[in-house]
Amino acid sequence: KNSRALKGASLMSFDLNQLFPSSDPLDSPDFNLVEWINKRFPNEESLEGIEDEVTLMRDKIKKIDEQIITEISQQSKAGAKGKEQLEQAQQSIMLLFQKINDIKGQAQEAERMVKEITGDITELDTAKTNLTLSIRALTQLNNIVSRLAQIKEMVQTRQYSDVAYSLEAVLEMLKLFDDFKNVPKILQLHRETEELIETLKVQIFEEFKGDFIHSRSADIKNLSSAARVLPVLGPEVKAQFIKDFSQRQIAAYDMEFVTGSESSKLDHTERRYSWFMKLLNEYNRDYAPVFDPQWHVDEVITRDICLRTREALINLMGMMRDNLDPHTLKRALKKTLLFEKELVKIFSAKGIPEETLRKNYNGIVSIAFDDFMYINTQQEERVMQEMLAQALDEEKWRIDSKSKVLESAKIIVFHFVKAREECLALSTGVGFFDLYKLFQKYLEKYGTALKTKLRGLESKTDDSTLRIICAILNTADFCCNTAQEVELGIKQAIDDRFKEKVVLKPTIDLFEGLLNASVDALVSKVNLKLDGAFNSLSDIDWATIDAVRDQSPFVTMIQSELNTVFPLFSELIAEKHFGPFCYALITSVVKTVESTISKMRGISELGSEQLLCDIKMLKNSLSKISATEEKWISKRIGQQIAPLEKLCQILLSPPEPMVLVSTYKSLFPSSGPEQLVKYLEMKGIKKSEQESYLDQYGTTKNSSLRQSIREAAQEEESTHRKIASFFDPKQYGLGTGK
Repeated sequence: KNSRALKGASLMSFDLNQLFPSSDPLDSPDFNLVEWINKRFPNEESLEGIEDEVTLMRDKIKKIDEQIITEISQQSKAGAKGKEQLEQAQQSIMLLFQKINDIKGQAQEAERMVKEITGDITELDTAKTNLTLSIRALTQLNNIVSRLAQIKEMVQTRQYSDVAYSLEAVLEMLKLFDDFKNVPKILQLHRETEELIETLKVQIFEEFKGDFIHSRSADIKNLSSAARVLPVLGPEVKAQFIKDFSQRQIAAYDMEFVTGSESSKLDHTERRYSWFMKLLNEYNRDYAPVFDPQWHVDEVITRDICLRTREALINLMGMMRDNLDPHTLKRALKKTLLFEKELVKIFSAKGIPEETLRKNYNGIVSIAFDDFMYINTQQEERVMQEMLAQALDEEKWRIDSKSKVLESAKIIVFHFVKAREECLALSTGVGFFDLYKLFQKYLEKYGTALKTKLRGLESKTDDSTLRIICAILNTADFCCNTAQEVELGIKQAIDDRFKEKVVLKPTIDLFEGLLNASVDALVSKVNLKLDGAFNSLSDIDWATIDAVRDQSPFVTMIQSELNTVFPLFSELIAEKHFGPFCYALITSVVKTVESTISKMRGISELGSEQLLCDIKMLKNSLSKISATEEKWISKRIGQQIAPLEKLCQILLSPPEPMVLVSTYKSLFPSSGPEQLVKYLEMKGIKKSEQESYLDQYGTTKNSSLRQSIREAAQEEESTHRKIASFFDPKQYGLGTGK
């Protein structure tokens, strides 16, 4: 607070200095009393004149006090004078307000006088306006009356050329009097107009009475004038007229095609369409100039006739349901589809977009056949059933390098493609969907027959059996691809309402399963042929091998058999499946060899070297056999053989625990101690000696593996003792002198 006060005092001093400039140091805002005294009296000698200085200061203070008193006296006198001047100003303002009120009163009086003078003129202007409106209303009423009379006369003489314009004018003028219908004369005019409109409506309807094939009017110009009156009568009247006009043509259609007549029969369906085309030609010649093109009268008639035809065909086929001939049905449907296409063509020539026309006319009549397409489906199913049975009976189960698919599959697919094209020409709705279900049904039946054939070959390994399995494999692939193409094609062609129901995945899965089963069957057959080689491998005493040879007999046997069957498979199996089949077969051979080797025990060092040599020879042979195939197969063969090569390196390792375990960990870093124990047994290391290897590997002594090995070692030792005691000569008294 003190700092703010000091700051305020400093600012006030600065303002006073600006108003009253002074050179006196006592007036300075930075005046310092001590400094001023020290400056005036710097030493003792200067104090001698201090009395004089004090006297001067007192005189100066006295003068200042006198000036202050004088200023205060003058200010009090000025305040009294200001109060007097304020009172005078207030009196002047009151006088001014009084003068303003007087002027306002005079102005109001002047305005009242002006209104009195001009009041009569305003009344005259209002009267003039009302008189003008009355004259105009009477003129319009007179026009209405005269025009109504003219219209009545023109109606009586059937002269419609000016009726539309005059009647429209009358109706517009009558709208001006809508708020005055309570006036009797105006109400009467409204009633007369309504009666005239009704008379006109009946009379114009009569002008167009009858169908225009049997009763053609000669006065086209007058009819055209009459047609132009219809919109004036109201949109409801025009719509009713178009409907009534169309219904008269339908009545003529019904008379022409009476139920039970020769022309109404299904095998004469095209007569209905010929009759309508004649009707449309008559309309375009005689009545197209009569009606405004925007009314689309010809389209209304066309749609109504189409709907009536659809109804008639549904009733007709319903009565013939039990005796409906498929050929007659298809013929009638073809004629109907051609008729619908012709309608699109006719109206597109008038500038209507084809997309709109196809939406309007495609299926407008032909949909009547949907509920009866099952007749065609039943016939097609009988044909497919006979065709499938005949194709399987006549199948020779032989293929060659040119044609790798069974003939029966080609017959089935060819028949379906033909049936699909025929059906597409008839229907993309219910009939087409039913055909799709038939194809799915009989293709799956065919797949089941192939699967049954494959199962019947389980015990056979001759070349003819292999050929049949190759044929089934290729045929399964062919049917699988065909099913995928058919599904896509049907979805593109079929009506939108059925698209989501077209699903051939179960059928595709069936043939994919059959394809995989065929590959497995071929692999199994080759493995059966290699049983002798695998038995030869297991019969070798690897503990007594005394020298390493080029290769063991089992390798030669495998090479011989594979060299025999691979050319056959290369010729018969489709190229896209030959590579995967080679890989599956080679994988099976390698796994069987690996499984056989894993059962061996006590393999010597020379035996391990021989085994390693055999595995390398087998690897080279398999690579050569598949050399013509994709490079990935050779790479996979190397991956398959690698574990066997590593196994041989373990078997060739010195028996010292540190060296062998180190080699095992480097070759099989992800394998555990259990696999190490298996390799130790193959190497011929006893159970009792395996503890040191497990110690080196780092397994705990209390582990279940170590416990089982100790128990096995004890059992092994007990067995050795029993065998030793059994062959001890002492227990038989030999070597004791007895």
